Amino acid sequence: MTQHDVELVHAVESHVGRSLAAFKGVTEDDVVPLLNSVAKAQRVARARLSEVGFDEQVAKLKAKAAKRRAEDGKWSGGGGEASAASSSSSS
Repeated sequence: MTQHDVELVHAVESHVGRSLAAFKGVTEDDVVPLLNSVAKAQRVARARLSEVGFDEQVAKLKAKAAKRRAEDGKWSGGGGEASAASSSSSS
């Protein structure tokens, strides 16, 4: 697990209002063989989303939301959720 994974787990725990316990039923040896097929599925999904213009739609929606926040005076443009969302979508 990376630091980013830890941050995501903490965010989930905060959202659901409880601490998540480690799952002991699965070992690294169980997971490693699945990584290649998961990575391939992610590449295919990203390619299909790109083909239908999903990236452009997300960019338009983010720009629209940022403009609305700026007009409302609620956001100073210092990162926050928009930055976290864009960084997680690019990984």
